[in-house]
Amino acid sequence: MKAKTFELEKGEYAVIAEYSNYNDAAESEELTTIRTHERPRPRLYTDIATLALRAREYYKLGELPLRVTKLAFSENDDGRFVRLTLEDMTTYLRILPARLNRKVDMKPGEEEPDPESPKNILLEAVDLVENRITEYLNGDREQPELNMKPEEKPEPKQRGLFGVFKSKPAGVNG
Repeated sequence: MKAKTFELEKGEYAVIAEYSNYNDAAESEELTTIRTHERPRPRLYTDIATLALRAREYYKLGELPLRVTKLAFSENDDGRFVRLTLEDMTTYLRILPARLNRKVDMKPGEEEPDPESPKNILLEAVDLVENRITEYLNGDREQPELNMKPEEKPEPKQRGLFGVFKSKPAGVNG
């Protein structure tokens, strides 16, 4: 299962996601879209908030309070790409940076990834969020709050001449 697009809090839905599955019988990719009220686990929200911070640093957007509202993943002969849709939380303006090639930056003259490269730091956050999205699509979702109160047993009813009536509380005459 590969995520294609993932949107949080879109209209009345908690998540709108588009993903593809490879169908062995048809030997093709099947594209599926879900619109659901099922919220992701809190760790996905935390990782998306971290991704927004990394994007703000990478794209040099100053101190804007940003959030990621949509991620779009794609692949072609040129490599793997991600496109982020960012939103300024004070003005609600959308920021649409160009799609980002997910090829990591290498250290100059070496064959190792550069751990201090802002692009590589952003790509690590993208990879983590992509993994969390895959977990979500596979059913790892926030469970609704369950009522943990023990069930109250109804008061015993007594049978009288004219039907069923409740017993009087202790100390009540009449």
